[in-house]
Amino acid sequence: MRDKILNNLATFIAKKPWWSALILLIVTVIMGAMASQLKLTTSFTNLLPEDNPMVDEFDMIIEEYNGASSMLIVAEGEPEKLDEFAEAAVPKIEELTQWVSRVDYKMPKEFIAEHGLMLMKSGDLKNNIELFESPNLDEFLTNLNNSLEKEYIQSEDKITGQEQEQGAIRFLAGIQSWLSIFNGSLSDYTDSAGEKAAEAILYGDEYYRSWDNRMMILQILPTFTMFDIESSIASTDSIEKIVHDIGGEIGVRAGLTGTVPLARDEMVSIQNDSMVITMIALVGILVLFIVAFRMLVSPILAIITLIIGVVWALGIAWPLVGTLNLMTSMMAVVLVGLGIDFSVHIISTFTEMRHKGDDVTTALKATFVKSGPGIITGGLTTASAFLTMLVARTEGMKELGLTLGVGILMTMLAAMLILPNLLIIRERIKSRFGKKLRVKPRDVSYQKMGVFASWLSKNWKLGIYCYC
Repeated sequence: MRDKILNNLATFIAKKPWWSALILLIVTVIMGAMASQLKLTTSFTNLLPEDNPMVDEFDMIIEEYNGASSMLIVAEGEPEKLDEFAEAAVPKIEELTQWVSRVDYKMPKEFIAEHGLMLMKSGDLKNNIELFESPNLDEFLTNLNNSLEKEYIQSEDKITGQEQEQGAIRFLAGIQSWLSIFNGSLSDYTDSAGEKAAEAILYGDEYYRSWDNRMMILQILPTFTMFDIESSIASTDSIEKIVHDIGGEIGVRAGLTGTVPLARDEMVSIQNDSMVITMIALVGILVLFIVAFRMLVSPILAIITLIIGVVWALGIAWPLVGTLNLMTSMMAVVLVGLGIDFSVHIISTFTEMRHKGDDVTTALKATFVKSGPGIITGGLTTASAFLTMLVARTEGMKELGLTLGVGILMTMLAAMLILPNLLIIRERIKSRFGKKLRVKPRDVSYQKMGVFASWLSKNWKLGIYCYC
């Protein structure tokens, strides 16, 4: 039954190669369209069991709290240029409403004015009452000095953490700004000077800076999570262009960091690495194929078949998993290494039959009957080995086993259908152009290896001794 099916398939391909090619082309186009729908995610939670409560809680945090998915703009330069950079960049970034919820780059003065006292400790409230109990300048400076002594010298609560240290630096920067405004008012008084001085002593520096004022941080809250890869890539590219353009004009070094740009960078790295590794594997296989078989066209046809088989595998992966994770994103490289084996059997047997003098149809039938069962058995056993991973608890292992198991079957089908079709079309083209393209069939057998195998069979005791 099996040999009959293989014979009929070989006969159809040999008799109607162009119809076969048309059907296979349509299938490949459909599979390619399906493969283009595949998404790629860098989320490590997709690798873990779906019923894990920690995974559910993590996903909930990412979805509910926008701060978990953030973008940070880090700018470095002169303090005045940093202010100019922030005021120029923020309006343009806020125009990207499809990706940007808001940009935090200044102290929220209105919020602090309404709720600041409610957030203070009781000791700080008492200290501030004494600080602002007199509006006179000389008494205010005396109270300010006393407040600093109570806060940082006499108090048992010293500066123990980074947050307290940054608060102290911000307050001292505010005092410095207050003094600068006060000195400026002595020579050039303006109506707004008093308000600016009061805000400086109350809020400190309105921007988020480093202690030396040469670095500034702007936080962007996106409208999506870091696992929305398409939005992460598009938004990061757009904002990065704005930041680099404005930074270059003003003379400020600026760049992006945070979970969203990191997701973009991971995605680009995975795509580039997988493509480069796959191309290296294909070129390496092609070179080995050419050297081993001492021919050029057949190895190229095998590589074309392998590429189409990988496209089929990616196409069928779309309805199966929909999204490629960190593990399944490298499936193409694995399929290239395993799928080429099927083409090796077909080309070697077909070339051998042609070398013996068989016509194209007879050679193809002999190839299917001789190598077909081994190819099918090898494909099924390899696919079964990968499909056993479906019993794993982790979702990443399940998807890896499913995509590779089905992918092996797709590359096997491609080798059984596409490669024979290409070989027949090549023979038809050669016969049509006559002697100009007539090539003597090559003997791809390894006679020395056969002699060695024959010698080893006669001296099997020596072989066992060497193995032991």
